[in-house]
Amino acid sequence: MILLKANVELKTIFQKMINTMGERLLWKEIFVIHNNDIILIGEGRSLFFNFDNRRAFSSIVEIPVEEEKAEAIAQNELLANALNMILYAFGKWGGIKGLKVETNYDQLNKLMNHIFREIEVEAHLTSDNFRFFKESVRITYEEVIQLILDESKKGDAEENNESDNGSSGKEEEKENFSLGLWHKVLWKSEHFSFKSEETTKTENHNSRLGNNFYITQYQCPVCKDRLHMVVYPTGEEFRIETDEGGVYLARAYACHRCNRFYTPKPHRLLLDGEAYHLNFEEDKQAFEDYLELLGRRGRRTSNYNYNEYESEYNREDGEIPLGLEEAVNDLEAMSEEGLLVLKEKMDTGFYSRAGVESFYGKVNNQLAGRKQHGNVKEKDRKTKENHPESDGNEGRVKKTEKDEAAVESRGSEKMLVKSKGMEEGRGREESGEREEGGGTEKSG
Repeated sequence: MILLKANVELKTIFQKMINTMGERLLWKEIFVIHNNDIILIGEGRSLFFNFDNRRAFSSIVEIPVEEEKAEAIAQNELLANALNMILYAFGKWGGIKGLKVETNYDQLNKLMNHIFREIEVEAHLTSDNFRFFKESVRITYEEVIQLILDESKKGDAEENNESDNGSSGKEEEKENFSLGLWHKVLWKSEHFSFKSEETTKTENHNSRLGNNFYITQYQCPVCKDRLHMVVYPTGEEFRIETDEGGVYLARAYACHRCNRFYTPKPHRLLLDGEAYHLNFEEDKQAFEDYLELLGRRGRRTSNYNYNEYESEYNREDGEIPLGLEEAVNDLEAMSEEGLLVLKEKMDTGFYSRAGVESFYGKVNNQLAGRKQHGNVKEKDRKTKENHPESDGNEGRVKKTEKDEAAVESRGSEKMLVKSKGMEEGRGREESGEREEGGGTEKSG
């Protein structure tokens, strides 16, 4: 029999489980491990779990234990993960009211075996039971826990001497069962409008969430706070469950203010607005635990892939997109929409930071030029609508010609008046002569 004293994290997790199950249990924060039974010792009532028959129940049974002999779990991550497997097994079997585990058995077994590689134990979770093997020999859950305790004591000195690269390599192979997974972790489809605003150098330097999440120019569509982004290395994308099935993430976004996560749908960008989201509402602790889970395999890196459906992930017939140098080869021939897509890819980790630094200004200048040209065209269009006779340069030529015509017309009118006066004068003279001549003839 093994007695373990829960650390703060496990106390929070299992107390939440007790509340979720609706059990009236005053838990003493002690685990009793005996063969394949796990008992949460309470005052007058205890909670029992059994891996062989899948039973989870509480009972008024007095179990005498020497509490002072319980070994403190402290910060033993392997041990904490092994205890959290209780939740995943019974959650998958439906034995814990309010907890639903969507991950399938194959994925759960792969995850658990990654965790147990350190002690060379194989885990086999099925719909009937949960069993453990070492060197092909079946062992009990109690023996698994004892192996972890022994390894922990033996490996303390070795772990202190490990290089940073060695320890990070091990961490990559482990997944963390955390408070975030108490929620039904199902990303849901929705359409959003993600506005963007360029970040400053100060923001880039100071505004980090940690866990490999870095600030972006995008705003949360709900609270308008800055979103932070994590990118996964190519080939190490993170799998999530969505209302459309399994999806592998190349990148994800987090809002620390309203405890939400976002990620574009497969073959989409955040700019498109078609996204999955996950809302932890007021549960900041759950949000931060899931943030840690997502960020563990993230890097400050680039990934040229979009998010992908599980059915198409790692297909051999997938197209490899153009590199950044090829993409910017002929910016002038690229449409404005194409430029905007290219800019977003540069902003969201599709290309290396070195490449982005080299070409970002060039793409921005091209966009600015298009915008300025578009503004001029729009101004000319409005001018033409308001003054049909005037249209840009042509309109100015027409106006000049009209002015010249008006001047010429006014000059012609003056000359016409002058000419008319002269003609009238001559007419009066001629009329006088005729009158004079006529008078002479009449008098004769």
